[in-house]
Amino acid sequence: MARSANRRACAVGRPLLLASVLLAGSPAGAMVGAQPGEPEPSPAPAQRRSIGDLLTPGDTATWWVEIEGERIGHNSTRYEGPVALSGELTGAHLFREQVELDAEVPGGRLVQRYTTRLWTDAHARPLRLEFRAAVSDVRSAIDAVVEGSTMTARIRQGPSERRQEIELGDEVILLANNFVSHLDLALAVSAPQAGQQATIPLFSVNVLRPFPLVLTPLESEEGDPGARFRDSLGETLVLDARGRLERVEVPAQKLVFRRAAADEAAPEWFEIDLPGARAPATDLEREDVTIEYDGVSIAGSVTKPPDVGGRLPAVFFISGSGGQDREGNSSGVDVGTWEILDRLTREGFLVLRVDDRGVGESTGPGNVTFDDLVEDARQAVQYLRGRDDVDASRIALLGHSEGGQTAPILAAEMDLGAVVLLAAPGRPVTTLLREQLLRGKELMGASDEELTALAAQIDSFFAALSRGEEVSVDDLPPELAAFVGGRAWLESHMRQDPVANLARVEEPVLILQGGRDVQVLADRDATALEAALEAAGHPDFELVVLPQLDHLFKRTEGGDGAALDYLKDRPVDEEFLDLLVAWLKARLMPAAAQ
Repeated sequence: MARSANRRACAVGRPLLLASVLLAGSPAGAMVGAQPGEPEPSPAPAQRRSIGDLLTPGDTATWWVEIEGERIGHNSTRYEGPVALSGELTGAHLFREQVELDAEVPGGRLVQRYTTRLWTDAHARPLRLEFRAAVSDVRSAIDAVVEGSTMTARIRQGPSERRQEIELGDEVILLANNFVSHLDLALAVSAPQAGQQATIPLFSVNVLRPFPLVLTPLESEEGDPGARFRDSLGETLVLDARGRLERVEVPAQKLVFRRAAADEAAPEWFEIDLPGARAPATDLEREDVTIEYDGVSIAGSVTKPPDVGGRLPAVFFISGSGGQDREGNSSGVDVGTWEILDRLTREGFLVLRVDDRGVGESTGPGNVTFDDLVEDARQAVQYLRGRDDVDASRIALLGHSEGGQTAPILAAEMDLGAVVLLAAPGRPVTTLLREQLLRGKELMGASDEELTALAAQIDSFFAALSRGEEVSVDDLPPELAAFVGGRAWLESHMRQDPVANLARVEEPVLILQGGRDVQVLADRDATALEAALEAAGHPDFELVVLPQLDHLFKRTEGGDGAALDYLKDRPVDEEFLDLLVAWLKARLMPAAAQ
């Protein structure tokens, strides 16, 4: 099954992905298995069989999901039969499917649920899709319609929503991760022959791109009911005598999908409800704004306390890595930005919050670099400085995680009022990535030899990027392959020295750090930033470590379960908010602080 690839690689801002056999964080939720390589031209498939010749309305199937013999969930499918999809399109076939997984992962248990309703033509080519995902408290959805070879998708992650047009390629069949029922349908209509290599053009719902699934024949083993293949994702597929998918083995994760026997009780069907969007605060004055430059359009909102005139002190929030909207929603996870910025507005600050480039209503060229993100933030600050209700000498930058690397760059070149670094890295991005990747592998139970091998691969990969060498995903382990798509961002980020950048800042600096942060560390990152300011003889800086808080400044029990907490609905800590407000008021509202 196809693992997700993020829009840009995430090491220091987006919630850390769970390092386990079940990963959360894609547009539609959890993944199992290896990531497909870059899309390649798909060869023309063999003549397909018709769904009407293979299935009867009401046909159902279930696969049990097992790890080392322990059942952790299921995938069920039911063929509803031929239906009228619209007034003009009547030859559609409807499938209803679901997945439920409940697995022990580092730090606790992770419950995941997924459903689809899939409409196809007679040969399983997609016409329409309704996909729902629930990973702990996080909800996501994809609703898509296909016309010709183009899919128009509406993607919802929590309250965030975007639309995207995607070229499917020719003759593709949809594959959502953990849905072996989709793979079963693809095999049924394509009818690969035992002993012969075959290629099936698939489209991954999770990473929203096509890829060819190559099937290599294997010798049958004792007890195999039919043909056996190894696919290009590293899975072993066992078919029964009728060509149906009997079993999927994922050796790297000790994972098996096993077709249930006819006399085994099928799981009950369920639905996933999507929450409505959170309504903006009604006690704040709100103005939607757009900042445009060089083909980039950054959309956002300015909030300020009602009925307050004159020039106000202002705050601009710079988000961490991974696309976030103006309220702090990232891949369906509520980061909590809105709680911070609403509180600051109520305390008398004018606040600018924006959708990151490519998120929400913001647009701009893709293949974004770190330098591009700095320029987006620079333009936002310039916009604030030009407003007649802002005191340009009293603008504070709040940089969270990766945003904490952007804020010092801007502060060193502008005359601002204050800088607040929230869980900001004090070491190069490659150091943090290496640390996180090895930690994730360790949590998955890797041996010392495996960790040593991965460390060498990480070092070699970063060295190749620094030399500008070509890198193929085929030569990389899954842990590194996901970063190839974000190479431009990573290469530009590698040139940054967060300590040197901060040493040039003259404005007052507050460093806030969660003591239970598992992405950016108090004893390695926050202390490095503090030392840089001390060495520079900075006259006004402070470091505060909040022992019970995580990377999002929310309370956590810590340990391996800290990553699971990202998927839970939790408020931003009040002590953190009180401290932040008091420090900013003392620097930007001295009269109010007395």
